[in-house]
Amino acid sequence: MHRLFATASITLAGMLPLLAAQEPPPAAAGGAAPSRPGFDVSETLTALARRVHDTPVADHTVASAAWLLLAFAETGSTMRAGNHRTEVRFLTKTLIELQGAAGQFAKNGAQASRSDQIAATLAIVLAYERSQKLRSLQRPAQNALEAVLALKVSDAEAPTNEEVALLTLLLRAQPTSERLSAMAKQWVGSQTFGKTRRGDAALHLGQLVLGEPHPPELTVARTWPASLTADPLHTVLAILAVSTDEKSLARQSKQIEELLALRVKDGPSVGMWPAAGGFDEVTTTAMFAFAIGVANGSKPK
Repeated sequence: MHRLFATASITLAGMLPLLAAQEPPPAAAGGAAPSRPGFDVSETLTALARRVHDTPVADHTVASAAWLLLAFAETGSTMRAGNHRTEVRFLTKTLIELQGAAGQFAKNGAQASRSDQIAATLAIVLAYERSQKLRSLQRPAQNALEAVLALKVSDAEAPTNEEVALLTLLLRAQPTSERLSAMAKQWVGSQTFGKTRRGDAALHLGQLVLGEPHPPELTVARTWPASLTADPLHTVLAILAVSTDEKSLARQSKQIEELLALRVKDGPSVGMWPAAGGFDEVTTTAMFAFAIGVANGSKPK
């Protein structure tokens, strides 16, 4: 393990606590330990599992496979255990098949976008960490991380808010890699607050992950989406940000319950969210399931 990531100076064992299975903190003297809200996504995971098996490997895109794997991994299943370990194995295999020798992900010869590349890397890394560091996933995880570190940005191709947020999710709260930390800080520093709610949600999340101070006016009220389903990525970024703090998550628990209530209630798509914001139905649903899994602390009901 230590030899594997010596070149990139990355320690996957120290992944961001936001993305790690967490036990509630011990109770303070004279008081009870705070508890995280529990959100039931079991129906959604069952619906997504059906879609995974109904979709041929060749029809999965890098984005759909990545977000689906993130959803199942973040809600408790691994390559070895969990109600959806079969789906985790299938999706991990799918992403590896979409990965080139240099670590980059591509579909039918077309290289994935930077955001999809980072999301797929995050998914492979998370699957590796959660599956007790299976040897078969070591090389794909290493190659994917090296490919992310090799990503180039310029004034003409500045990182987007989505890319900034996803990149910071490859870090833990304190720096684990000088190269990755420097890259994340550069990307976060290149963005400007106050342009859009979605952009501010991404930057807020990035600064929380990096442990950097943020403007006092940057609050949940500023970054939380006006509509929970209009822009799935915006909602995901907001949920991830509030999930870094027990009190913030508790304050937003009602809104997350409202999001759950907006799922399709009957028909072939029962348990899923409709397509929105340029994402198809499966990817939209997987994104929401992933974020809610983070809010649950990787403990599905």
